[in-house]
Amino acid sequence: RQLQVFIRDPNFLGRSSSFLGADSHGFLKTAWWYLKGPLNWGAGILIAIPSALGLLLSLYRKKSTDLLILVFPLSYFLVISAGKSQWARYAVSLMPFVALYAASFLYTLLDRISSRYNIIEAKQNIILFLLAFVLVIPSTYNILRYDYLLSRKDPRPPSKESVVFTIPIGALISHVTS
Repeated sequence: RQLQVFIRDPNFLGRSSSFLGADSHGFLKTAWWYLKGPLNWGAGILIAIPSALGLLLSLYRKKSTDLLILVFPLSYFLVISAGKSQWARYAVSLMPFVALYAASFLYTLLDRISSRYNIIEAKQNIILFLLAFVLVIPSTYNILRYDYLLSRKDPRPPSKESVVFTIPIGALISHVTS
């Protein structure tokens, strides 16, 4: 019964929020949030594009192995998109499939180009390695930048000490937002 409602109204599952952390974005907006947010943050646009093309390629080929591999990421994506909360960590389970579809597309593309221009297998492997290396540079940069930011000294303790030593005992501190 719930599946029938889900098909008729894709935003049904996101209408009411009855617990802390719930939102009311609905299925379509949550699915779009996962596509433009965590999947893009984790892989980057340079991997997301070949991954999307690899996914389309696997649907076009209609091989049973391609469709079998598609079952988990598709069903998992539908389940997390149907939820009422958006957590970036839910998308982590999709990352291996993003990499798999990107690799599938790049390998197929390189194989067709190689057969057309008679490129030997050793050169194919070098080209594929260099292409993969270039595609992961933005993600590697983001990881290194994040690690650098985490390794910096925390600015909060000096701020706390200045408040503790300059404000008299018993004084109230208020925080007003607009």
